[in-house]
Amino acid sequence: MTQPTADPLRNLVDRAERGPLTGDEAQRLRDGIRQLHDWLTTARAADRAEQKRAERAEAALTALHHGEEPHTDDRTIPTPAQWIWRWNRATPEQRLEVAADILSNSERTYHCVLEDHPAQIERLRQRAEEAEAALDAVQGDRDGWRDRAHGYRTAVNAVRRLHEREPEAGYCAVCSNHGDITWPCATIRALDAHTNSKDQT
Repeated sequence: MTQPTADPLRNLVDRAERGPLTGDEAQRLRDGIRQLHDWLTTARAADRAEQKRAERAEAALTALHHGEEPHTDDRTIPTPAQWIWRWNRATPEQRLEVAADILSNSERTYHCVLEDHPAQIERLRQRAEEAEAALDAVQGDRDGWRDRAHGYRTAVNAVRRLHEREPEAGYCAVCSNHGDITWPCATIRALDAHTNSKDQT
């Protein structure tokens, strides 16, 4: 509704001060007063409606910020309340970026659950432990073989020392007890045939 002007009413009031109003003037005064009253009634109703809308908006804004906590340190992980605080103050572009990240992470999580990644990781962990145990066993076997080889070389060297060559006669020091056996004797020849220079260290 268009706001009525007060000038015509003032003119009619001034006219009434100078003398009686004609019937037409009186009607125009009544119409002007009625229009002004109707406009004021409508304006007051609109003002009340606007006030109610403002109250609802303020309540909605209060609800939007309810429970949030300020978070200004980017070096820390925000709590849910702090996350809401940052979200409520983000620009539309920032919100779209965060929403895209959330959807991407949700998709990865969905595939992780669908393909049972935790179980796969557990199986791989078990296999790694089994492989490590097998490697330890091989290491232990290798150490055992090294010890046995050392004992073998020690025994071979001890036998060789027993069957050393007599410096003067050139016979075997042990085998010559049963006759003149030239060196190398059968024992030394057998050792030479089945050992190498490393076994003599």
